[in-house]
Amino acid sequence: TYIRKDKAVECSRTEGRTGGRIGLILQGKTISPSEAMIDGIKSVFERSHKKLFVYLTDNRFFNERKFLQTLDERSFDGLIVDGVKSGMIEANLDCYRRLWERKKCVIFYNNYYRDLHFPRVTVNNSLASRYLVNELIRAGHRRVIGIFLYDNVQSTQKFQGMLDALRSHGAEFTD
Repeated sequence: TYIRKDKAVECSRTEGRTGGRIGLILQGKTISPSEAMIDGIKSVFERSHKKLFVYLTDNRFFNERKFLQTLDERSFDGLIVDGVKSGMIEANLDCYRRLWERKKCVIFYNNYYRDLHFPRVTVNNSLASRYLVNELIRAGHRRVIGIFLYDNVQSTQKFQGMLDALRSHGAEFTD
């Protein structure tokens, strides 16, 4: 994925001030699966004299809320967020809306909340899933099973892509 990093950090610049604080909110319990991504983010922000603070939500609404409130109170310049259970309810919209009103820079990646208008960096999960299922069908498979998480946006998009591909080939779908 490519973004213009100068634009991504632009909204967190303050006149006459170097440095800054960026919060990274991750869904998991450990940073291990995201280490390479974290290192990449750090390398960009270090050149801009920004410090990255990583928060792990354990995929819990309460933890996400606690971090959002803490980050809002502590003069963070921006947030990078992998939203918690984004395919379900949006329990912390009030916190995000307060950040929007205060013109805080928030970028979602991977997961996002549909009712928010912050920028996001995502994969076209529906198209990717459709492509994979089409390849399976071209290889002669007619009974395809998909196993998806129920609580995030990417999984619902992947599921939809699988259904679209199966239907387009007249393949059977059962629950």
